[in-house]
Amino acid sequence: MSDLFSGLGRKAASAMAKAKWTFTALTGTEEEALLAEKELGAHMGKAFLEDVPLTDDRELSQLVHNTGEQLAGWISNRQREFTFACIAMPEPNAIALPGGYIFISVGLVELCENDTNWLAGLIGHEIGHVVKNHAFERAVASKLVQMLSQGAMFGGPIKRAAMGMVANLLSKGYSEDQEFEADVFGVKLAHSAGFHASGLMRFLQTVDTAGTGIHDVAFLDSHPKPTDRISNLRDSIG
Repeated sequence: MSDLFSGLGRKAASAMAKAKWTFTALTGTEEEALLAEKELGAHMGKAFLEDVPLTDDRELSQLVHNTGEQLAGWISNRQREFTFACIAMPEPNAIALPGGYIFISVGLVELCENDTNWLAGLIGHEIGHVVKNHAFERAVASKLVQMLSQGAMFGGPIKRAAMGMVANLLSKGYSEDQEFEADVFGVKLAHSAGFHASGLMRFLQTVDTAGTGIHDVAFLDSHPKPTDRISNLRDSIG
């Protein structure tokens, strides 16, 4: 899997160096828009992986990859592509980048306690951010897109802008409404893909009753309270 990610951004470096990039992404055909979004995510993913490497734990990497692929197989828009990877970050965290690049930390996988239904709910949530365009909408307003639309190439300032955008997503997440929407999408997707629909809710319930230590992680700080997310899921799905 490391070979797959080692090429992140190479195609983007040439394809993104066009002043028409923003126009293509926002007003082009669906195929062109998805390609532009994927190239934007490649820049962000390349910068991120230079700072936070992939884990060398093959078992965890395969678990994240296989779970993600099983979920992605049930996405109705077949033009969308996804890439799933496990990063060597001990803290529980996850991030969804434009274009379907989804990273799950070792800490978050371990927090799932080998329950694939919990993990599927979490990855489904991240897929929801991509499918519902939350990731791309955040990126469009960023300095990174402004630089790319002016023809900037990867490296130097654009690398810093890409990493800044990723850091912002990790620390602040999305709006409350977007997080709720991603929860509902993730649960429905997990159920369609053959996982237990209650996986994400049981994860949130476990986290909510785990004690004070788990509540200090950034992954929870950037999301609504677990109790609010559980209530929203019950109201939305039953």
